Amino acid sequence: MRENIFEQSIELFDILANSLESSYIFMFDIKSGKYRWSRAAMDYFNIPTENDVENIRGEGSYAMLRSIHPEDRPGFEEDFERVVRGETDMQNGEYRMLNRYGTYVWVLCRGTVLRDEEGKIVLFAGAMTNLGHIGKYDATTNLKNIYEFRSDLYKWMFDSDSNRPRIGLMLLGIDGFARINEKYNYLFGNKVLRSFGRQLIEKKGEMEIYRMDGDKFACFWPGATEEQLRKVFHDLQDAAQHAVKVDGRDVPISISGGALFYPDNGQDIELLHRNLEYALQWAKKNDRRNLEFFTDEILQESLREIEILDELMDCVRDNCRGFFLCYQPIIHNGTGELYSCEALCRWVDKNGRRVPPIEFIPLLESTGAIVDVGNWILETGLRQLSVWQKVRPELKININVSYLQFQHEEFMGFVMDMLKKYKVAPECLVLELTETCKIVDMEGLRTEFEFFRSQGIHVALDDFGTGYASVSTLKELPIDSVKIDHGFVSQLPKNQSDRHIIEYLISLSQKLGIEVCVEGIETAAIRSIVQSYAPDSLQGYFFSHPLEADDFFGKFVKL
Repeated sequence: MRENIFEQSIELFDILANSLESSYIFMFDIKSGKYRWSRAAMDYFNIPTENDVENIRGEGSYAMLRSIHPEDRPGFEEDFERVVRGETDMQNGEYRMLNRYGTYVWVLCRGTVLRDEEGKIVLFAGAMTNLGHIGKYDATTNLKNIYEFRSDLYKWMFDSDSNRPRIGLMLLGIDGFARINEKYNYLFGNKVLRSFGRQLIEKKGEMEIYRMDGDKFACFWPGATEEQLRKVFHDLQDAAQHAVKVDGRDVPISISGGALFYPDNGQDIELLHRNLEYALQWAKKNDRRNLEFFTDEILQESLREIEILDELMDCVRDNCRGFFLCYQPIIHNGTGELYSCEALCRWVDKNGRRVPPIEFIPLLESTGAIVDVGNWILETGLRQLSVWQKVRPELKININVSYLQFQHEEFMGFVMDMLKKYKVAPECLVLELTETCKIVDMEGLRTEFEFFRSQGIHVALDDFGTGYASVSTLKELPIDSVKIDHGFVSQLPKNQSDRHIIEYLISLSQKLGIEVCVEGIETAAIRSIVQSYAPDSLQGYFFSHPLEADDFFGKFVKL
């Protein structure tokens, strides 16, 4: 019996194997090392074989190990060896295995041994259950998940007739979704995702819809044209604004999207997925609420951004290497004298190129590195001011502070320590809250502002009149001054509406006891118009571009 049981069991094995779809039957002859897998298992996990029979134990390893995730291999080997050594009659473990589509899926492996009359192990047999099949739908939206997206894409790419039409792919993202979670909660956010998912299903037509990670959804449409994808996107945009409901009430949202075609924009899954992400990021960064089709320009800009980010983080870790400050004068409107100076961060990359702040500041904020760089700016600016005050004791300095810095629990103590270290009076420091980040905790920010003001430090709102820095903010936060955004200023000579806005903002602020600085003074004509509304101070290229420390000293500080 012992010598023939493997061959005698093959017929029964094949009958069982063919009757199950997502469970994979296996059978091992412990003595000879021969094994047999169901055809479904060999196809799905790409287990190489000839005539369905292989030797599992060769050179101290197992043939199927090449399909098991490297982190799970030691556990599998130990479990199997315990069976081979006769220490247990059962195997019951979960492992990740690489399927033919390049994705690891979890499998539950259960097996038992068959012994002969002498108690020796004759056969080890069992089944692997593909847990990935059980979990192929997203629990929140009931749409197919990211793994099914990759699996279906792979099938179309490599299992399909070569004459089939190209595939249109879209990746959609809900704009500002993180703020929805912050404003309400994650349960509410999940309801938004679920409701938007229903809108996708209603308008899917010939598309397949998938829930990806976070707030993203993918659309898979064989044979689609660019025109069709654009139409569907705009229909979905309209639905997102008017038909997304949570707990019976409308929740207007907007979406951005990236799109491309297979095989035009990539011929493997990783490349296609990456390029879709790049196109979506481009849409969100440059023109939200729009669908961007992947191009070589997007690819090059995205790769450049990654390269900049890598170098930027290296510089931050290396004590802010490559960073330096420039200073722009703020002029007293009444006397025309130097009133303060604004410290502006600049960065030079490894090639000696000055990277514009509009490129590197958002990257610093997206990684949280703005906290470290912001601290460096504060210390560097106060150190420089302490030197200049030996000539001009009354000189002040304005330093931009990201909301992320204000959120940091050690920021208040750090500011006070730096003032003490460089012997700068608190009233000579103005902290400007920049508009680059959305305020989430208004109450917490109010507490910090009140602390700084109680210490004599001035607090200002930058870019006043835009974004969060609106008139309503004057009621929310205790501030000393506002800086009116240059966007209201550039067209003053020919735009009567902007003149009325500037006049109103200046008058309102001063009635509330808040000082006003107007930015963007670039010409004598603009200066003349703005001066007539009597702001407290002025700033702009008309007086000077930002200058490095020595040049600023020679032009504005030295008496």
